[in-house]
Amino acid sequence: MTAAVPVAEFTSYFGERDVAYWRRHMGQLCDPVGLAELYALEHDEAGCHLADRQLSVPVCVYVAVDDVGACLYVGQCRRPNGSVVQRIDHHHAIPPFARGLWVLPLRLDCPKAALDRLERRLIEAYKPPFNTIHCPPGYSVGTWR
Repeated sequence: MTAAVPVAEFTSYFGERDVAYWRRHMGQLCDPVGLAELYALEHDEAGCHLADRQLSVPVCVYVAVDDVGACLYVGQCRRPNGSVVQRIDHHHAIPPFARGLWVLPLRLDCPKAALDRLERRLIEAYKPPFNTIHCPPGYSVGTWR
């Protein structure tokens, strides 16, 4: 989210107060040298993994999308001695038809509560079907394999 994006676009999902808070504090949470980018996902019989095995992002929020960009799953990564690459390997909730992963890098010192709140707000706003809270009872990613 940048200042170039109209506030009205975000307030329809998050509310005016949340948008103002995010804009005011975003620089405190975001990694100043990290770019939010879409990375390719690959799938094999063992599950999914990031195509870019060298990606070094230890703290982030990520969004799995299909080939048309629809949000399928939102998650978080906090691996001070690792990366989102290890978090995504054989992920249990990302469906096999997910084609990309938006990675939103955050600062290493981002508080756990802030990371949890950001992930929760994105889930509430986009209602990804493969997050547990929105998944129908008895349904699992395994049924799509």
